[in-house]
Amino acid sequence: MNEVFLSYTWSKNRHNEINDFHERLQTDFQNKSWDTAATIFLDKQNLRGGDAFDEVIENELNDCKLLLILISPTWLNSDYCRKEYRIFKARGNRPIIPVLWDKIIESQIKEEY
Repeated sequence: MNEVFLSYTWSKNRHNEINDFHERLQTDFQNKSWDTAATIFLDKQNLRGGDAFDEVIENELNDCKLLLILISPTWLNSDYCRKEYRIFKARGNRPIIPVLWDKIIESQIKEEY
């Protein structure tokens, strides 16, 4: 089980920025928690060919302890990211940490957030 689910839009990973961020965060997370098994879910690294994408994503969201959202205009406008958010929220009061990845304006934030 992954401790943290990293939610972002694929368009923000054109130059592997998300992968690089995930790798650094994963290393720091394991070092600071003293748990080398502690993991952060990143779809492009944790999913394999033939996996049932939606099912794996939903299971990970249901099982993780924390949702880390890389906020950007594309994330705010993504139906799929909104679905991830809703799945996570439906499982009770667990922490959500938004990280401002790109500049946004207040009018882009939907009421449900």
